[in-house]
Amino acid sequence: MDNQNEIRLIKNQIEPAELLISHRYLRTINFQDNELRDIQAREVSGKAVRIIHNGRAGTAPGSVGTPLENLLNTAKELSQHTRPVSFKIPEGSGKTEEAYHQDPLIQNIDIKIARELAERLLSRLESELPQWSLSGGITVGKAINHLVSSKGINQYFEEKACDYYVVASLPKEGDILEVVTSRSQYPNDTMFEAFVNDLVWRAKQAEKVTHIDAGKTMLLLHPEALESILTAFSHAIDGKAVFDKVSPLADSIGKRIFDSRITITDDPNDKTLSGYTPFGDEGTAPKRLTLVENGILKSFLTNLDYAARLKYPHTGHGSRFPGTLDEARPSGAAGIEETNTVINAGDTGFDDMLKSVTSGIYLMATWDVWSGNVISGDISGSTHLAYRIQNGKLAGRIKDMRFSGNIYELLGDQLAAISKERPDTSSCSLRAPYMLLDNVTIA
Repeated sequence: MDNQNEIRLIKNQIEPAELLISHRYLRTINFQDNELRDIQAREVSGKAVRIIHNGRAGTAPGSVGTPLENLLNTAKELSQHTRPVSFKIPEGSGKTEEAYHQDPLIQNIDIKIARELAERLLSRLESELPQWSLSGGITVGKAINHLVSSKGINQYFEEKACDYYVVASLPKEGDILEVVTSRSQYPNDTMFEAFVNDLVWRAKQAEKVTHIDAGKTMLLLHPEALESILTAFSHAIDGKAVFDKVSPLADSIGKRIFDSRITITDDPNDKTLSGYTPFGDEGTAPKRLTLVENGILKSFLTNLDYAARLKYPHTGHGSRFPGTLDEARPSGAAGIEETNTVINAGDTGFDDMLKSVTSGIYLMATWDVWSGNVISGDISGSTHLAYRIQNGKLAGRIKDMRFSGNIYELLGDQLAAISKERPDTSSCSLRAPYMLLDNVTIA
């Protein structure tokens, strides 16, 4: 789609202004109850502007067909009702910067690719899980983001990628047991086998139901469960929460918040994870940033606005839309969002961690950790997919229980071990080890 006239118009604005244009070209195949169900071809697009008018920021989103003049006029009108801002739109070189990222196994955006993967998954999983119902979807697509400003920024990023997921369901004891897993990279043969084996293992381990008494116990966290728990930390290092003084970490830069074995990095440069980005949504690319080093808090995350309000360095984490492949309608305003979260490996093998637990829980998935007082670090989550550990071995799935604690204690004094392994998981923007926690409350 030719946007040259709009690009020229935004470049010629006297006031600082920027235009973000986004396109998605998607091919999706869905399957349900072990059968291919439907095929979709979608093209979705959007654009948004932000302008600094009389010292105030105005924004306006629209469709690609909305005249740019209309969006600029709307943004100027709305700016009259916003607060004065102290941030500036970044200066660019005036040169066009282009970046391309392509999943190595996806040359063309073709529904045949998605269908072939769906048929392979169904064939293998039906033979491994004959009593289970299989549903899911595969999407291959091309995403384009183009950011242009009156201050010399002209950044174009094109990405070809694949997302896929499978839900295995089994009627069980008056309930429906569901096991879900996903990936964000088209699988080669090794990755395909690993994905199938992971899903089958989860499902078969979950078929037997057992019980564990409420109280204090050891909790072995799969990286996907760890990601849910880290939501509290993500909220706390958000520059907006820091500025609003609702973050418990507002005055903790340079202080120990976790066990000294924990180092956490935000890494937008890792092309193997789904949060890879060469350009930021506000024109300044995020760089590899150490958030926690040996347990000590090193940095918050900011966009332009909250960096200026806090008088804190801009980390390039302004985000104008969710990082999903099919979201193409950007916002003029920018939130704050992590890219890829990378946690250092430990020195204990997973098998050794498991064998060390006489009685405990292996938690693979928890979906409602938000139900605690997340902003203070207090969490409470369900054992959505969890197995009892007895004498170093898994003894069946537990259900209808919850765990609770404070993230800074769980990953502090209660941290017993960190694994050497950092497996591929459904948490496609996370690379993290398993963690073993002691003395965790379950009920």
